[in-house]
Amino acid sequence: MVSNGWRVREREHRRSLRWAKAVKILMLLFLHQAYCSEVKSLTSDASVFPQVLGHVIKPRSTSSKFIPGPDGERCILDANHIQDRRYEKEDDRGGCYCELCDFGKYAKQLCQCGGPNGTQANVTDCKFVKEGLEYMDKANKCSQPYNCSLSCGNHQFKVANCTAMSDIKCECEEGWFNPHPSKGETIPRECRVKPRCPAGQGLESHTIASTGEVSFTCQPCRDGYFQGFDNSISSCQPHRACTVQAGNSINDNICLNDDLPMNLSSNVPGEPSTLEPKELESTTGTTPTQTQPSGEPRSTQENLPDDEVQPGVWYPAGCIIALACTSCVILVVLVSYCVYIKCKKKETYMDLPTVDYNARQQQVQLHVPTGT
Repeated sequence: MVSNGWRVREREHRRSLRWAKAVKILMLLFLHQAYCSEVKSLTSDASVFPQVLGHVIKPRSTSSKFIPGPDGERCILDANHIQDRRYEKEDDRGGCYCELCDFGKYAKQLCQCGGPNGTQANVTDCKFVKEGLEYMDKANKCSQPYNCSLSCGNHQFKVANCTAMSDIKCECEEGWFNPHPSKGETIPRECRVKPRCPAGQGLESHTIASTGEVSFTCQPCRDGYFQGFDNSISSCQPHRACTVQAGNSINDNICLNDDLPMNLSSNVPGEPSTLEPKELESTTGTTPTQTQPSGEPRSTQENLPDDEVQPGVWYPAGCIIALACTSCVILVVLVSYCVYIKCKKKETYMDLPTVDYNARQQQVQLHVPTGT
């Protein structure tokens, strides 16, 4: 019985030792993890430097403050950190903060530390770029500038030359657009062709909020707007403020002071209006069809609804102009006819023989018998 009790106590003692050993191992692991975390936190910022250098230095700026520059090094100040135009420098003299180079310059040589209270001993040596060949458009600490672009991309044309603070500026050609506009971007990454719209529809732009990508589509002109050309890249234009004849989605309003009875205002700057009145229906009831050339406006009456088309009816301005022209023609004809008749009568009188009335009277007196 005594031996059995001793064996039970021995097993319990061994079991407690194993538990104590396990707890000790867990505590060591916990302390090791805590120690590593503390060391990592000390080395991740500049809080360790005051103990080493003996003076106060602000926390070290992260690498995200700078973006890659001309040669790939992180030396261009990010736009999100534009308020702090400094960079941190460490050398054998200690650590310090120095000013970045301004636009149009680059860092020929970085600053040197060793000044009093952790300041810089020598400032950054900033050098001007070669204008027309190089440029720098951001605050930086780069050892070299950007080279000016030699030409624009496909379907682009240059609008400005390279300067010390900007590369050449390019824009998409007419009929093309930049789908990825970006602030500060001087050369579009690509140009896409704009869709061509039929008469009655105009171009409208759309921007995707998540990506900022721009696109164009043809949309019908809403009330009060028109676009009168086929194969057009223009947007819908508002009708003019006049009420002689209301327009539609294809034609502008017709005004009293228009030069022609059926006037169509072009929505393309610099392009004259083209008028082609609708032909009257023939006696057989058929209407000759005419094909409109691409890019030319359609006639006013041809595009009006059936209840608005009135063949043979001229508008007030046209009536006045036609009446004035007709009156002038009739007046010229009448004056010409009167002049002709007067000249003809004059020629007739000149051709008659001349009569000597004195000789004729003497002959009559000789033959008259006397009273005796």
